[in-house]
Amino acid sequence: MPLTIVRSRSNETLWAECRDRFLSEIGEVRGPTGFSAHLWIAHANQRDALFEEAVRRGLPGWLAPPISFLSELHDRFEIRARPVGHLTGRLLVARIAARQFRRAGLGSGRPDRGPAGSHAIDGLFSELLPEGVRPGDLRRTLDALGGDDFARRRNDWVAASYSEFLQELDRLDRYDPRSIHS
Repeated sequence: MPLTIVRSRSNETLWAECRDRFLSEIGEVRGPTGFSAHLWIAHANQRDALFEEAVRRGLPGWLAPPISFLSELHDRFEIRARPVGHLTGRLLVARIAARQFRRAGLGSGRPDRGPAGSHAIDGLFSELLPEGVRPGDLRRTLDALGGDDFARRRNDWVAASYSEFLQELDRLDRYDPRSIHS
């Protein structure tokens, strides 16, 4: 089964193209086997929108629909690492960010803030992890930005914190669930 990659300038157009191709490929096959395509999606609302469009087109229902969620990848490929819990992950990010903050010469850092005061860098990790950004790529990109002394130290802090966080997850044999889609 070939892999089809479609690019678009808008999510709406991209989804419509994906949905239309998928529905035309599986046609009126009812299953539970014999489907000519399989769709991996991120959210239940995508599945629901797909089902609604299938009903609108008058397609029959499916037995064992050829649809999977990206969150199932770990089970499908039998990845044994366990996810780091939300609280543990936030505490880990806060501790690492505080240590790297001090190392970058940006101040004293505050590792004692706890999960309620979790570091703002955790939000940045939420953007990097789903995209599969590697620490070396982040480092090179941030280094290319240049800037004044503060900007360089801040960028060092971000890159070092991200790298150490991923190394620590690896050491613990855990993964951050935000990285599943990557």
